[in-house]
Amino acid sequence: MAQAIQGKDLVLFFRALKNKATDNGAKLKFQTEHEIAQEKESNTTPTKDGAIVSVSDGESSASITSIAYREDGATVEVWKDLESYFKANEIVEVWQVDLGSKTGVVGSETYEVEYYQGYFTSFSKTAPTDDMVELSIEYLINGNGASGTDTLTTAQQTALNQYEYENIAQPVI
Repeated sequence: MAQAIQGKDLVLFFRALKNKATDNGAKLKFQTEHEIAQEKESNTTPTKDGAIVSVSDGESSASITSIAYREDGATVEVWKDLESYFKANEIVEVWQVDLGSKTGVVGSETYEVEYYQGYFTSFSKTAPTDDMVELSIEYLINGNGASGTDTLTTAQQTALNQYEYENIAQPVI
């Protein structure tokens, strides 16, 4: 039976391209929405027999909205990393993972993934008095991206869950 895809099933992971050999992609927590837009350029030439249309690649971009957050200890929040990539004009890799496409057996699940490289072109923080701090990020994509399947590390799987399991019993002191 056909099922509508829920927005919560499409999550993004990020990494600076320069860190490809040492870092895995990290998930931005509390993301509220994102949009990946692809456009084509067109040119229409009128002729006596009707219009002739030519099409060429246009611009692809992404808009990402999230709630800012703090974490315990010395952990650097992913959103602060993204802001530093923006300020340094770093090439950033982005993966859109479809969690609803999971196949395989436990421990070796694969997901449908779209992969992009590009630059953050804007980064803003909105801080209303009566609500949470919201992050808005714009990302300009090089080329057309690529589609495939991929697996997630244990840390990436854990990042998909907001909470970790806690024991019911209190520790003995």
